[in-house]
Amino acid sequence: ITAYDLRVYNAVCTLYLNGKATVSLNEIYSVMTGYKKNNPNKNQIAAIERCLKKLSSINVFIDITDEINSNLIQDKQPLIDAGILKNNKDKIKKVTIEQKMLSCAIGTIESENGKIFKSIKLLVEPTLLTYNRAKKTLITIPMEYIGLTNSNASERIIAFQDYLLVRIMGFKNGKM
Repeated sequence: ITAYDLRVYNAVCTLYLNGKATVSLNEIYSVMTGYKKNNPNKNQIAAIERCLKKLSSINVFIDITDEINSNLIQDKQPLIDAGILKNNKDKIKKVTIEQKMLSCAIGTIESENGKIFKSIKLLVEPTLLTYNRAKKTLITIPMEYIGLTNSNASERIIAFQDYLLVRIMGFKNGKM
C-alpha cells in the first residue's frame, strides 16, 4: 500500500475510534488533511474512493502466536471483542487473524439536482487497528501537525509528511 492509502486508512481508523462507523468521503478527506471544513474536488473524492476499494480488497493475515505467548500483546480485550481470542485460561497453541484490511460498504446517493454524496459504513473494526490497540502501539498525532496549507496536496507530499510525522512522534515518545 502507498503512503496515501495509509493516510486514508488512518483517517478511517481515527473516525472509527471517535465513534463514527459511518462516514462521508468528505469527512475522511477532512481528517486526512487536518481541516475541519474542507470541500474536496471530484478528483480527490475519486482518489479516496479508489483507495477504499483497494483497502477493502486486501487480505490481511497475521500470526500473533509468538506475541501472545511472549506477553507482547498488552491488552487482549480488543482481540476478545473482535472474536479473535476467547477469554479463557487455556494455553494457546496458535492464534491468527485473517480478514480484509478494511471491511466496509460504500453507499452512493444522487440528489435530484445532480449532487452525489458517498459514504462508507465500517462493518467491523479495521483489522490493523484492532491489532495495534491490543499491542498498545497506536501513535497519536495532533491534528494541527497534519494541517496542509495546500488543499491539493499530492500523494508525494502526503507520503513525505507522514514519514516525517512518524519519525518526529517516535523521537518525541522516546521510541527512536
